Amino acid sequence: MNGAQKMKTAVLLSVFLLLPGGLYILLNDAKSPPTVSNITGQIRNAPDIVIDAVHQTALKNGEKQWDLTASAAQFREEEDQTVFREVALTAYAKNGPIHATGDRGIMHMTTNDLDLSGNVRLDNDNYKIFTQTLHYQANSLIIYTDDPVSIYGDSLHFTGDAMKFYIKTETAVLSGNVKGILSETTIRE
Repeated sequence: MNGAQKMKTAVLLSVFLLLPGGLYILLNDAKSPPTVSNITGQIRNAPDIVIDAVHQTALKNGEKQWDLTASAAQFREEEDQTVFREVALTAYAKNGPIHATGDRGIMHMTTNDLDLSGNVRLDNDNYKIFTQTLHYQANSLIIYTDDPVSIYGDSLHFTGDAMKFYIKTETAVLSGNVKGILSETTIRE
Protein backbone atom coordinates (compact mmCIF):
# COMPACT_ATOMS: atom_id res chain seq x y z
CA MET A 1 0.00 0.00 0.00
CA ASN A 2 1.52 3.32 -1.06
CA GLY A 3 1.31 6.64 0.82
CA ALA A 4 -1.74 7.92 -1.11
CA GLN A 5 -3.69 4.74 -0.43
CA LYS A 6 -2.76 4.87 3.29
CA MET A 7 -3.95 8.49 3.47
CA LYS A 8 -7.22 7.63 1.68
CA THR A 9 -7.80 4.68 4.03
CA ALA A 10 -7.12 6.85 7.09
CA VAL A 11 -9.54 9.57 5.90
CA LEU A 12 -12.28 7.03 5.10
CA LEU A 13 -11.76 5.33 8.47
CA SER A 14 -12.01 8.69 10.28
CA VAL A 15 -15.20 9.61 8.40
CA PHE A 16 -16.62 6.18 9.11
CA LEU A 17 -15.87 6.55 12.85
CA LEU A 18 -17.05 10.18 13.19
CA LEU A 19 -20.20 9.89 11.06
CA PRO A 20 -22.26 7.90 13.61
CA GLY A 21 -21.42 10.41 16.37
CA GLY A 22 -22.42 13.35 14.17
CA LEU A 23 -25.65 11.64 13.13
CA TYR A 24 -26.43 10.85 16.78
CA ILE A 25 -26.06 14.51 17.73
CA LEU A 26 -28.20 15.68 14.81
CA LEU A 27 -30.93 13.09 15.31
CA ASN A 28 -31.18 13.60 19.06
CA ASP A 29 -31.54 17.36 18.70
CA ALA A 30 -28.56 18.30 20.82
CA LYS A 31 -29.24 21.40 22.87
CA SER A 32 -27.45 24.57 22.05
CA PRO A 33 -25.62 26.37 24.85
CA PRO A 34 -28.01 28.23 27.18
CA THR A 35 -28.77 31.79 26.24
CA VAL A 36 -28.89 34.68 28.69
CA SER A 37 -32.71 34.76 28.48
CA ASN A 38 -32.93 31.01 29.30
CA ILE A 39 -30.67 31.43 32.33
CA THR A 40 -32.61 34.52 33.49
CA GLY A 41 -35.90 32.60 33.21
CA GLN A 42 -34.50 29.70 35.26
CA ILE A 43 -33.26 32.08 37.96
CA ARG A 44 -36.59 33.92 38.03
CA ASN A 45 -38.47 30.62 38.57
CA ALA A 46 -36.09 29.37 41.27
CA PRO A 47 -37.24 29.59 44.90
CA ASP A 48 -35.73 32.33 47.05
CA ILE A 49 -35.13 30.02 50.04
CA VAL A 50 -35.02 26.20 50.21
CA ILE A 51 -35.05 24.42 53.58
CA ASP A 52 -35.01 20.71 54.45
CA ALA A 53 -36.78 19.29 57.52
CA VAL A 54 -39.00 22.19 58.54
CA HIS A 55 -40.83 22.62 61.84
CA GLN A 56 -42.87 25.76 62.56
CA THR A 57 -45.10 26.67 65.51
CA ALA A 58 -47.63 29.51 65.46
CA LEU A 59 -48.46 31.26 68.71
CA LYS A 60 -51.23 33.77 69.40
CA ASN A 61 -51.32 35.60 72.74
CA GLY A 62 -48.91 32.98 74.11
CA GLU A 63 -51.13 30.04 73.11
CA LYS A 64 -50.07 27.47 70.54
CA GLN A 65 -52.30 27.73 67.46
CA TRP A 66 -50.68 25.10 65.24
CA ASP A 67 -47.53 23.09 64.50
CA LEU A 68 -46.37 22.38 60.97
CA THR A 69 -43.66 19.94 59.90
CA ALA A 70 -42.50 19.13 56.37
CA SER A 71 -39.65 17.24 54.77
CA ALA A 72 -38.78 20.36 52.72
CA ALA A 73 -39.98 23.91 52.08
CA GLN A 74 -39.42 26.42 49.28
CA PHE A 75 -40.25 30.07 49.86
CA ARG A 76 -41.15 32.03 46.73
CA GLU A 77 -41.20 35.73 47.52
CA GLU A 78 -42.62 36.79 44.13
CA GLU A 79 -45.67 34.51 44.60
CA ASP A 80 -45.74 35.27 48.36
CA GLN A 81 -46.07 31.59 49.19
CA THR A 82 -44.22 28.69 50.74
CA VAL A 83 -44.44 25.25 49.10
CA PHE A 84 -44.06 22.26 51.43
CA ARG A 85 -43.32 18.62 50.64
CA GLU A 86 -44.70 15.83 52.88
CA VAL A 87 -46.51 18.22 55.17
CA ALA A 88 -48.16 17.48 58.53
CA LEU A 89 -50.16 20.12 60.39
CA THR A 90 -51.65 19.96 63.88
CA ALA A 91 -54.15 22.71 64.72
CA TYR A 92 -55.10 23.14 68.36
CA ALA A 93 -58.88 23.65 68.55
CA LYS A 94 -61.22 24.00 71.56
CA ASN A 95 -62.35 20.39 71.29
CA GLY A 96 -58.88 18.89 70.82
CA PRO A 97 -56.19 18.80 68.17
CA ILE A 98 -56.93 18.40 64.46
CA HIS A 99 -54.27 16.66 62.35
CA ALA A 100 -53.89 17.14 58.60
CA THR A 101 -51.36 15.52 56.27
CA GLY A 102 -50.67 15.70 52.55
CA ASP A 103 -47.96 15.02 49.99
CA ARG A 104 -47.72 18.74 49.19
CA GLY A 105 -48.83 21.99 50.80
CA ILE A 106 -48.87 25.63 49.76
CA MET A 107 -49.16 28.36 52.39
CA HIS A 108 -50.15 31.78 51.06
CA MET A 109 -48.17 34.15 53.27
CA THR A 110 -50.42 37.23 53.02
CA THR A 111 -53.67 35.42 53.87
CA ASN A 112 -52.34 32.40 55.85
CA ASP A 113 -54.53 30.21 53.64
CA LEU A 114 -53.23 26.66 53.19
CA ASP A 115 -53.78 24.24 50.30
CA LEU A 116 -52.97 20.53 50.78
CA SER A 117 -52.84 18.03 47.94
CA GLY A 118 -52.03 14.37 47.40
CA ASN A 119 -53.31 11.72 49.80
CA VAL A 120 -54.84 14.26 52.15
CA ARG A 121 -56.01 13.05 55.54
CA LEU A 122 -57.69 15.18 58.20
CA ASP A 123 -58.59 13.70 61.57
CA ASN A 124 -59.39 14.42 65.19
CA ASP A 125 -60.50 12.16 68.03
CA ASN A 126 -63.91 11.52 66.41
CA TYR A 127 -63.56 11.68 62.61
CA LYS A 128 -61.20 10.87 59.76
CA ILE A 129 -61.54 12.61 56.37
CA PHE A 130 -59.81 11.39 53.20
CA THR A 131 -59.56 13.34 49.91
CA GLN A 132 -57.01 14.49 47.30
CA THR A 133 -57.09 18.25 48.00
CA LEU A 134 -58.06 20.33 51.00
CA HIS A 135 -58.14 24.11 51.27
CA TYR A 136 -58.15 26.20 54.46
CA GLN A 137 -59.39 29.80 54.34
CA ALA A 138 -57.98 31.53 57.41
CA ASN A 139 -60.18 34.66 57.36
CA SER A 140 -63.48 32.73 57.20
CA LEU A 141 -62.32 29.63 59.13
CA ILE A 142 -63.57 27.27 56.42
CA ILE A 143 -61.98 24.03 55.23
CA TYR A 144 -63.21 22.76 51.87
CA THR A 145 -62.53 20.41 48.97
CA ASP A 146 -64.05 20.10 45.51
CA ASP A 147 -62.72 16.54 45.20
CA PRO A 148 -64.46 13.34 46.28
CA VAL A 149 -64.31 12.93 50.04
CA SER A 150 -64.84 10.11 52.56
CA ILE A 151 -65.64 10.74 56.22
CA TYR A 152 -65.32 8.00 58.82
CA GLY A 153 -66.45 8.17 62.42
CA ASP A 154 -67.12 5.78 65.29
CA SER A 155 -70.35 4.57 63.72
CA LEU A 156 -70.62 6.34 60.36
CA HIS A 157 -69.18 6.51 56.88
CA PHE A 158 -70.19 9.26 54.43
CA THR A 159 -68.97 10.06 50.94
CA GLY A 160 -69.60 12.99 48.65
CA ASP A 161 -68.24 14.83 45.62
CA ALA A 162 -67.29 17.92 47.67
CA MET A 163 -67.25 19.16 51.27
CA LYS A 164 -67.20 22.35 53.33
CA PHE A 165 -66.33 22.31 57.02
CA TYR A 166 -67.16 25.38 59.09
CA ILE A 167 -64.70 25.48 61.98
CA LYS A 168 -66.66 27.92 64.19
CA THR A 169 -69.80 25.77 64.20
CA GLU A 170 -67.99 22.44 63.65
CA THR A 171 -70.42 21.67 60.84
CA ALA A 172 -69.55 19.64 57.75
CA VAL A 173 -71.65 19.95 54.59
CA LEU A 174 -71.25 17.30 51.88
CA SER A 175 -72.54 17.91 48.39
CA GLY A 176 -72.91 16.01 45.12
CA ASN A 177 -73.77 12.31 45.16
CA VAL A 178 -73.79 12.05 48.96
CA LYS A 179 -74.02 8.54 50.41
CA GLY A 180 -73.91 7.47 54.03
CA ILE A 181 -73.84 4.45 56.28
CA LEU A 182 -74.59 4.45 59.99
CA SER A 183 -73.31 1.33 61.71
CA GLU A 184 -71.17 0.16 64.59
CA THR A 185 -68.51 -1.36 62.26
CA THR A 186 -67.47 1.56 60.03
CA ILE A 187 -64.29 2.63 61.85
CA ARG A 188 -61.31 3.06 59.48
CA GLU A 189 -57.73 3.53 60.67
